[in-house]
Amino acid sequence: MKKARSRKPLKSSMGDKSESQIQKEIIAWLKEDGYLFSRLYLGPVINHIGGKKVYSKNPNSGWPDIIGLSKSFPRFFFGIEIKSANGKLSEKQKIKISEIENAGGFCIAARSLEDAKCLLTEEERNYESLFCENCRDKIKRKLESQTKRP
Repeated sequence: MKKARSRKPLKSSMGDKSESQIQKEIIAWLKEDGYLFSRLYLGPVINHIGGKKVYSKNPNSGWPDIIGLSKSFPRFFFGIEIKSANGKLSEKQKIKISEIENAGGFCIAARSLEDAKCLLTEEERNYESLFCENCRDKIKRKLESQTKRP
């Protein structure tokens, strides 16, 4: 099993932004730039049992805050775990990042919008370079023919 690549956050003007503020900025940029993505809610699960609210841990904890598909060609899965300036990855998050990367996707820990922009576009360039131009053209033609079917 491949070990998760360690990524140092870029030196940026993180300030004292909360994870929520950073997440809003990243989501706005992903929307504006045309990425297909989803923000995952992984807080506690609330069940109503006998008229009472019962809180339990989410069984999907460890997944990144945002998941999506790259804009590069061919497409690939990405995850963005958002952390504040002093935030640390949990063990579950470290394991999930490793699982995502072992499955062929990639995951980053972003402490700012600049981190997400730089790391995501860098990964897209690296991923595209894995395929020769002929292979990219073949894959593109195949996908285009699939979308033209009635």
